[in-house]
Parts: sequence; structure tokens; C-alpha cells
Amino acid sequence: MYTTKGSITIQATLLSRAFQKKLNQELTQHSYKITAEHISVLVQVWEQNGQSQWELAQKLFKDKTTMAHLAVGLESQKLILRKKNSLDGREKIIYITKRGESVIHGVIILAEKIFQQLRRGITEQEMEICNKVLHKAHENLIK
Repeated sequence: MYTTKGSITIQATLLSRAFQKKLNQELTQHSYKITAEHISVLVQVWEQNGQSQWELAQKLFKDKTTMAHLAVGLESQKLILRKKNSLDGREKIIYITKRGESVIHGVIILAEKIFQQLRRGITEQEMEICNKVLHKAHENLIK
């Protein structure tokens, strides 16, 4: 029988939204002018600098317009730099700035605080199993 408590997809969605809500609250409290959604873009660029805007949209499951809006917001705060692709002028390549790297380091501290709250009463082994299951389920859907 299908129930919301028995659905891994609903539970994963609820957890993600609760985490994002908490992170947004922390970002606001610490005077960051970006959201958890911006952070997801910034982290991707930080992990692999010099990606196209299109590649980022694909990785984050964002449409072209939403991705452009997020990139413009990050660029306006000088957290990323967008340059035209030398091979295709219509395409933008995104680079993280020193300021962006600094923000990431600050946000990691905030996210870690939330992660510690999330882990209360959950063993290391349970976290590892949960992570493996979610990773496998994700891989099954994107292949």
C-alpha cells in the first residue's frame, strides 16, 4: 500500500525542503543575500569550475530560464563570473570568484550546523545506508 510515510521519494523531498528552509533561515540570519537554491549552483561551480550554464542546468535539473536567473543573481553579487564560450558565443561558461569561494566556506559552516541537527539520534551506520540507498535510487533514474 502506498502511503506518504512509506514513500522514499516523499520523505526525501520533505527532508530536502526542510533542510533548504533551515539553510535559508541561517543565510538570512547571517546576512547572506542568496538562497539555498543559489548555494546549490555555487557548490557545483566550486566543485567543477568552468562549466557551461547548460551543464549546470542539467546537473541541477533546472530549466534554461531558471538557471539563467540563478546565475544572474550570483553574478550580481560577484560570486561567479560568466564568460562567453569562445567556441559558441551563445553559451556562457561559469567560474567561481574568490568572493564566491569565501561565501562557500562560510555556508559550509552553516550547513554543517544544520546537518548535525538532522543527524540527532541517527547512527553513522544508518546514515551510510541511507546515503547509499538514495544514491543508488538517483542513479537508477538518471541512467
